[in-house]
Amino acid sequence: SGEIQCVIRPAGHEPLEFVFKKQTLGSELFFEIIRILDIDVEQDYFGLRFIPKDPASLQDHTTWLDLTKSLCSQTSLRVLELEFCVQYYPARPEQLFSEHARYMLFHQLRNDIHSKRLQCTPEALVLMLAYTAQSVLGNHDPAIHKPGYILQLALLPPLTDEQTNAIVLRHVELVDMLASEAEYAFLGLASKQRLYGMDLYLAPCT
Repeated sequence: SGEIQCVIRPAGHEPLEFVFKKQTLGSELFFEIIRILDIDVEQDYFGLRFIPKDPASLQDHTTWLDLTKSLCSQTSLRVLELEFCVQYYPARPEQLFSEHARYMLFHQLRNDIHSKRLQCTPEALVLMLAYTAQSVLGNHDPAIHKPGYILQLALLPPLTDEQTNAIVLRHVELVDMLASEAEYAFLGLASKQRLYGMDLYLAPCT
């Protein structure tokens, strides 16, 4: 067949599926995703990443789709699976113009924390996860949020009981903060972490 199926997984969104000619350039696939997700204003931050076998492994180097080359020249697979995600992290992510771009970066950074790609100070981790709880769950409500509710959030790193309790206390303090405000605060704090926007690789032994 002269066609290739493309499955794209944008951060925080349901997968997108396309069928293209094998000779289609990567840029055509990229711009179709940009159009669907409505983030053309800040498209330069994003790219298409081949999904690593082990996202948590430093041995799985990040490989990006070359937008100037055809799809078939970059894979021999019949089904091409890619992540649509931030390739170039903005220095001031809370100032992103596009709401969709901010939303995707928020989800990507949550995943970076989960996979330990983004390593935070203990204090920052507690506060960022409290912002996450406020964004996802809204105001803390003792009638709804029973002990252990924080652990039901997706994409959490391993947490001690002390950290979990600290997150709850900070979540309580964020009463009436809007979800968008919590995401802004999360992004601003994430950008101040030492390894924000950096990929770590294992150096080869010599």
